[in-house]
Amino acid sequence: MATLSVAAILAENARRRPDKEALVEGDLRLTFAEVWQRARAQAGALVDLGVRPGDRVALMAPNTADFPQAYYAIAAAGAVVVPVHLLLSPAEVGHVLTDSGATLLLVHPAQAETGAAAAREAGVRVVVLGDELGKLAADAEPLPSYVTRDADDPAVVFYTSGTTGVPKGAVLSHFNLVMNATVNAFDANDIRPDDIALGALPLFHAFGQTVSLNSTWRAGATLVLLPRFDAARAIELMVRENVNTFHGVPTMFVALAAAAAGAGALPELRVCVSGGASLPVAVLERFEEAFGAKIYEGYGLSETSPAAAVNQPVFGAKPGTIGHPLWGVDVEIARADAEDRVEL
Repeated sequence: MATLSVAAILAENARRRPDKEALVEGDLRLTFAEVWQRARAQAGALVDLGVRPGDRVALMAPNTADFPQAYYAIAAAGAVVVPVHLLLSPAEVGHVLTDSGATLLLVHPAQAETGAAAAREAGVRVVVLGDELGKLAADAEPLPSYVTRDADDPAVVFYTSGTTGVPKGAVLSHFNLVMNATVNAFDANDIRPDDIALGALPLFHAFGQTVSLNSTWRAGATLVLLPRFDAARAIELMVRENVNTFHGVPTMFVALAAAAAGAGALPELRVCVSGGASLPVAVLERFEEAFGAKIYEGYGLSETSPAAAVNQPVFGAKPGTIGHPLWGVDVEIARADAEDRVEL
């Protein structure tokens, strides 16, 4: 049986390019070696709390440095990450905790009230990110490396929107996530170690987690986090940090195109990827005219890790389409007028 871990994405960067800047959030700047050291220390704390390989650990946090550190700590301990949407009610968070079988909730202070209420009802232990987890990590023995897992072992459980009922967990393996990050970085796009990406998409969502976080770090590039998206703030941050890669949903591109006229300077973007919903061609054209950068629109879903098809530089981009299937993905098109059956 082949072995693999999502944690290898960070661990290999710490080994190959330890002094390369990996993560920026406000005034905080961390190298790959520093992020990996923090993740290993937190993984040691999780083991001391009784977390064992295969256990589900829920993670509820915004786009701060706490998220990727805890995410890779959970993976390093061999546990399964259960990302929690920040806009859920306590009852909805409780459903995620009980349905996933989570034994622990790691929650950011900003979501601590909601998380604690849900965890109390579900009978799940809570540890608050920041000071509480930091003290536990300081007292723990850092793991020497990540726990080896089978490639097909679960790595993350994404809870979908529940269009046909309550949200359901999509279970993704280490192979699913590492392969999707690898193909996104090196086949669908041309991501390079000297690239700098803006992490504005929610990292608890499949799009942000795979394309912004894992794919960026799979290529050894730098991730600049923006905890709350605001178009003017995003432009200012991208200019200051020399960001050349942006991943977003259509509403973000609408807002950026509108804010461009009032900006003192605009970033020089090399890679722009849109997903999450259909991107109107008029929006694409406005953005490309304002920023002088091409948008590559794609399609995916939680169950496909998430990217499945995308416009790709090697094939060229066709506005109003989702481009070509990713390397290794087969796509079939069903007739839209066959409502009671699947007819290809």
